[in-house]
Amino acid sequence: MGESGQDFKQTLSKVVQDRINQANGRLKAANVGVAIQPIGKRLYLQATLPPRPGRKTTRHRQQRIALGIHVNPAGVSLAEKEARKVGALVDCGQFDWEPYLKGTALQPVTVADWLTRFEAEFRETMKPVTWKTDYRNAFVKLPPDELLTTDLLKSVLVTTEANTRTRRRCSLAFPVWLSSVA
Repeated sequence: MGESGQDFKQTLSKVVQDRINQANGRLKAANVGVAIQPIGKRLYLQATLPPRPGRKTTRHRQQRIALGIHVNPAGVSLAEKEARKVGALVDCGQFDWEPYLKGTALQPVTVADWLTRFEAEFRETMKPVTWKTDYRNAFVKLPPDELLTTDLLKSVLVTTEANTRTRRRCSLAFPVWLSSVA
């Protein structure tokens, strides 16, 4: 008869993952320097890119670009085309973040929104124990509904007891957080 709903999802997931793997193989063979990554229900591009606007660093580093494209076969095709475009722009030295930021630079954002973005971008790059002890435990001290500002981070930091591991972790986590998602 027909497949159950769960079997269909697993089959679709495998088909999409196979297409992502094939697309990444073609991108690698063409030396594009950009890869497609599924995160949750969306597709991202990962490449060595110039710093985002407003960053203090001038060094290129591995970063993700949120495409806003759903993880499905049609989305993989679109992501592959965008990956080739980004790769060509990077190679020519003409890559610009503006089309990919979609107005996020000037809008005030809550701590919860920033945390969601930070976690999506960086959690997979570290061990679970590092995430939990060095980052999440520092971030839970922040009020989720408040706007993220340096003043808020400073005020929360000074409320932690001086000369403690908690203060040290907060003072290390907060600047990393700001520099990576700002």
